[in-house]
Amino acid sequence: MKKIAIPIVLFISLIGGFAYADENQSKTTISTENTEITVESTSQSELSKSKSSEQDTVSTTTTTESTTESTTTSTVETQNAHKLVEEKAPIIEKQAHIRNVGWMSITNDDNAYIGTVGRNLPLEAFKLKVQSDYTGDVKYSAHVRNVGWQNFVQSGQVAGTTGRALSIEALKIQLTGQLAERYDIYYRVHVQNFGWLDWAKNGEEAGSQGFAYHAEAVDVKLVEKGQTAPGNTVNPFKLNLSLTYNAHVSNIGWMSSLKNGSIAGTTGRNLPLEALELHLSTNSLGNVLARAHVRSIGWQNWTESGKQIGTTGRALPIEALQFKLTNSLEKKFDIYYRAHIQNVGWLGWAKNGEIAGSTGMGYHLEAIEIKMISKGSPTPSQGTRTFVSQSSIKSQAIVSQLGTLNWVGNNQIIGTVGKNLPLLGFKTVVESNGFNGGINYSVSENGKDWHSITSDGALSNNSSIQIVKFNLTGEISKYFDVYYRAYVQNIGWLGWAKNGSNAGTSNYNYHIEAIQVAIQRKNLGFGGYTGQGNYLDKNSRRLVFLDPGHGGYDPGATSYTGLREKDVTLSISKIVRDKLLQYGNKYEVIMSRTDDIYVDFKTERSEMSNRANADIFVSVHVNSGGGGSAKGVEVYWYEYDSAYQPVVNQKYHNDPIRLRNSERLANSIQNNIIKSTGAVNRGVRRATYAVVREAKAPAVLIETGYIDNSSEVYKLASKQYQEKIANGIVNGIIEYFNK
Repeated sequence: MKKIAIPIVLFISLIGGFAYADENQSKTTISTENTEITVESTSQSELSKSKSSEQDTVSTTTTTESTTESTTTSTVETQNAHKLVEEKAPIIEKQAHIRNVGWMSITNDDNAYIGTVGRNLPLEAFKLKVQSDYTGDVKYSAHVRNVGWQNFVQSGQVAGTTGRALSIEALKIQLTGQLAERYDIYYRVHVQNFGWLDWAKNGEEAGSQGFAYHAEAVDVKLVEKGQTAPGNTVNPFKLNLSLTYNAHVSNIGWMSSLKNGSIAGTTGRNLPLEALELHLSTNSLGNVLARAHVRSIGWQNWTESGKQIGTTGRALPIEALQFKLTNSLEKKFDIYYRAHIQNVGWLGWAKNGEIAGSTGMGYHLEAIEIKMISKGSPTPSQGTRTFVSQSSIKSQAIVSQLGTLNWVGNNQIIGTVGKNLPLLGFKTVVESNGFNGGINYSVSENGKDWHSITSDGALSNNSSIQIVKFNLTGEISKYFDVYYRAYVQNIGWLGWAKNGSNAGTSNYNYHIEAIQVAIQRKNLGFGGYTGQGNYLDKNSRRLVFLDPGHGGYDPGATSYTGLREKDVTLSISKIVRDKLLQYGNKYEVIMSRTDDIYVDFKTERSEMSNRANADIFVSVHVNSGGGGSAKGVEVYWYEYDSAYQPVVNQKYHNDPIRLRNSERLANSIQNNIIKSTGAVNRGVRRATYAVVREAKAPAVLIETGYIDNSSEVYKLASKQYQEKIANGIVNGIIEYFNK
C-alpha cells in the first residue's frame, strides 16, 4: 500500500473512499483502494501564513516498491476545501409520552420508532428536535381527542397533552428553512385497531380521525430530496366522516335522520320540502355550508352543519339548494346532491356549490339526495341538467329603411311602432335555463302562403310580413307557453296569440310593423291574453252575439201606449240577424233569446257568448226616463267600477285590447244608427252594465230610443223605423270588422 503524508487545514474527500477523524487527534486517515493518506492538521499560525499566500502548495511524496519517488504538487483553494468533505446528515431526536408509562427515553436512532406496539397504550404526547448544520427546524402538531388539532410547536416542545388522559389520534410534521429544501420528512403512525398505516410526509395528516382510535407509536425518517419514500404512501390517514341529514316536509313535519346517500323528503306525493338540517360527525377538517332558495324569500345566507336551512311553520317551500365544503374537507372530498322538483322529477347531480332545483318557476323541491365522496372515488353521473329556471327569449328585427336593429329581450317590441315601416324579418332565440328545446316561427307575406318554418335564431325572411306564428319545441314546450302579438299598419296592436295561432291580418294588404314575443310558465296565464282579436281575416266568418234585452216575465220599460221594451228589442235583433246572414258565410249569428223568454242578464247572457267564443257582443235595449222629454240614441261600452266586480270575467273585463275594440265598435254602431235614422245623437258613453262587463269579447249596449217620449214611442213601434235602426247596427258591425 502506498503512503502519502498531506498537511492540510480541512478534510479532503477522495473518490472511492471515506474519511474519519478524531476531535482529539491531529490526523485524519483517508483510505482508498491502494493508498493510505494521512492528513496532518495545520496550526493556526501556519493557517494565517497560508492565507497570505495566493495558494497553498501540498507536496506529496510517494514511495513505491521499486523505490521510485515522484513528487506531485496539487493546488487546492482553501475556500472551496469544505466542498470536498462529506456533509454530516441531520439527526432527529424523538421522545414519546405513553399513558401508564410516562416519558420514554430520547432516541435519535433512525431505525427506531417512539411509543409502543402491541400493548394498546395510547400515545399522549411527543417531542421532536433536529440536530443539523443547516438552518431550519422541525415543527409538528397533534390531533388530540376531544381537543382537535393543536397549533404547531417545534424544537423539543410538547405536542399533545400530559396528565389529562387525552390520547393523540393523528399528527402532522414538517421541516423549515434549508432543511425543508434538502430533505423530506416522512412519518407514519401505529393506530389502535389498524396497526401501522402508510407513510405521510411534509405536513400531511397521519393517523386517524373520527374513529376514536388512539395512536400508539410514531416512526419518523429524514430522506434526501429526490430519494424514494421509506414505504407505501397511499393511506397514511384514515377519516371516519359521517354525514347525516333530515328533512321537514309539508303536512308531515320533521322526518327521521338519514345517512349519506339517502333520499330525504318524499316523491310522488307533491309535498313541498320546507327545511333541512345537515350534521357532520366531526368538523375538525372543515364544515359543510348550505343555503336554500325559499319561495317569497329568495336565497338565504350560508349556514354551517347543525343549523337549519329553509323555514318551518310558514308554508314556504324550498325551491333550490346549494352545498359546499370548507378547509381541508374541501381538498379531500366532493359533495354531490340532486333535487326532485315538482312537475319535473329528478334533476342531475350538482356538486360543490352548484345550484340544484329551480328558481322563478314556482316549483317546490320535494326531495334531496346528498353524497359526500372522497376525491378520486367513483362519482355519480352528473347528467346535463341540475337546475332549471324561468326561460326567456331574445329577438332581433330587420326593418325597412332602418336595417338590422339591436337584440331585444322577452316581451319587448321587435320592430317599430307608428312609423309605417314594414317589418321585413326577424330572428328569435330561446334562452333556456335547463330545459331542452327551442322555438320555431313562420311568416306569411300575403296572408295565404307561408314561408318554411325557421327556428332558433335563423332569419325568418326578408320581405314585408302580414301574419306570424310561433311554437316552442322539445321539453321546453311542456313547461312554457309562447305568447305574441302584431302591430299592424292602419290598425295598431292586435290581441295576443298563443302557441301556433295566427297573429296579423289577411286580405287587408296591411303589413306588420312590429311584434312582441314572450315566454311564460304554463298555467300562470299572461296579462292581456284573451284568446281573441289576434288575427283578422277580411274574408273570414265572424261570430256575432246578439242580445235582445229583457224577455219573459221581465218586460223592461213600458210606454203609456202599452209598447214593451222586450218586444221592440227582440224585433230589432231578429232584423239585424237576418241582414247579417244575407252576407252568406261571412257572418254567423247567435242570439241570447229568439222568443219571449227570460234569460238572466247578470251572467247567463254573457256566458253564452263566452262559450261560443263570439267575436263581438251586441246588446239591444230601449231607453226611458227624462220626464218624457229625452230622446235619441246612445251606445255604451264598459267602464270599471270597483263597486261592481266581475263574476265570470275577472280575467278579461278590463283587458285593454277588449276595451279599445269595444270603444271602436260603439263608435261605429252609434255613427251608423244616427246616419240611418236621423235620430238625436246622444253619443257614446261608458257604464258598468253586467252584460258588457261579463262578456270576454268586445261588447256594447245600444239604447235605440226613449219609449216614454211621445214622438219616439211611435217610431219604435214602427217596423220601418226598426228596420232603419237595424240597418245602422248592421252597417256599424260591418264597418268595425272591415277596419
